[in-house]
Amino acid sequence: HTNHCAVKILHRVAWDCKMPALLFQASLFRTFQCIFKSSVSDHKELVKFAVFIMRKFTEMAKKNKKIFMEILFWKSKKEEEELENGYGNVKSKSHSAKNVWQEEQEDELRRLAAEYERDTPEPDAVAWIMKNMIDQTRSRKAVIKKLKELYLVVGNIKPKPVSKTVEFSEEEIAELRSLFEQYKSAQDPMTCILGRLSTPRS
Repeated sequence: HTNHCAVKILHRVAWDCKMPALLFQASLFRTFQCIFKSSVSDHKELVKFAVFIMRKFTEMAKKNKKIFMEILFWKSKKEEEELENGYGNVKSKSHSAKNVWQEEQEDELRRLAAEYERDTPEPDAVAWIMKNMIDQTRSRKAVIKKLKELYLVVGNIKPKPVSKTVEFSEEEIAELRSLFEQYKSAQDPMTCILGRLSTPRS
């Protein structure tokens, strides 16, 4: 079970967030080496994941020869992007751009919400989700807002209510036309009309 959980977390980083280079690290490769030598059947999932990472490493090594030195260090997201796109080619993002949720981040939020609803590991749903998110820079307020936007019901977080469009009846339309003709020359026709409607509207 522990191995499965470990692979699941690493899979989120490498596949869901499309950042396999974060796992290009010598100590991790040494672990992979031991896994490849293992004959334990429970290690099949680990072997499959290790093969995936090593293939990604080989592909990137064809484009970036310095990657063999890079495996000596753990990397940040920016450094991972530089490995893939070239050094100095990664532009710093503005604050507003950082706040944008990517599709894979929304998918991660949906998955975590589903996991919480299934297992309810702790009382505070948002705190649990934030602890398990890859992006640890999100504020609690931002996570709650996105949960509501995605109509995810988690714990006591309720989705945004869907606004209902109330149609006007023929009588109300006729009344509006009459009031408009009467007050269209007023300084504030909208206030005049709203204050005289038989059915209050906002």
